[in-house]
Order: sequence, then structure tokens, then C-alpha cells
Amino acid sequence: MDDQNWLKYGAIGLVAIGFFAILWFALNRVDGLEGTSWSVETLALDGVSVTPIDGTELTAIFDDAAVAGTAGCNGFNASYETDGDLLSVGPAASTLKFCDQPAGIMDQEVAYLTLLQSADRFDIDGGVLTMYAEDSQVLSFVGPNTD
Repeated sequence: MDDQNWLKYGAIGLVAIGFFAILWFALNRVDGLEGTSWSVETLALDGVSVTPIDGTELTAIFDDAAVAGTAGCNGFNASYETDGDLLSVGPAASTLKFCDQPAGIMDQEVAYLTLLQSADRFDIDGGVLTMYAEDSQVLSFVGPNTD
């Protein structure tokens, strides 16, 4: 094979490899949830959207079919599955620390984990993750660099 043919077929091969690499990454991406640390911006309490109690942090990191994070006082983890924009979060296990400050933190923690487990659909738009249960927004998260 002469040098021109070698270069031509080599270039075609590299383009094909690049195409298949991009396709593989696109098909193996898990709905934009994976690997991002999400922080709760709002949660629905009795149908009203509220921000977390000052001084508390509610987070979720989705990774390899498991979600883990902080619920205000305790850390938690649970399994999860997605199918397109459908979401199913399994029962959460959490550490057992009791926190009495700030006021209401334990009630907020129970509410957050309950809402997370009730979510049946999600949407990601512009670095904002929104979760819904029966078509009502229950949680809104922000990712990094979306302040």
C-alpha cells in the first residue's frame, strides 16, 4: 500500500473511532444525574415550595444506581433506577444521629427523604434538577456553578 492510501485509510479509521467513541459515551450517559452533587433549592411541604432551613444542607449524588447525600442532620443512601425521565428511588438508609438545632431540622430531614422516595419523574434544565411526584413538583436541586 502506498503512503497516500495509508493516510487516507488511517484518517477514515480515526474518524470512525472518534464517531463510535462519541456514540458510546452518549448512549452510556445516565440521564444527566450521575456524578453531579445536587443541592436542594426548594422542597414541597404541604403543597408549598419552601427553601431548606438556614444552616442545613440537603444534597444528593447519583452514582452507579445509588443515591447518597446529606439530609440536614444525617447522611443517607438509597438505590435508584431511571427509564428516560421516569425515576424510582428505593427506601433510604440513614445514620441515626439526632440534631436539635436549628429548630425543625429533624422534621425537614424526614420530609426530604420522603419526598425523594416519592419522586416518580425528573427533569434537568440549565443545571437545575426538578423532581415530580404525580405531576406535582416536590424537589428542586441546583448543581455546581448554577448560583
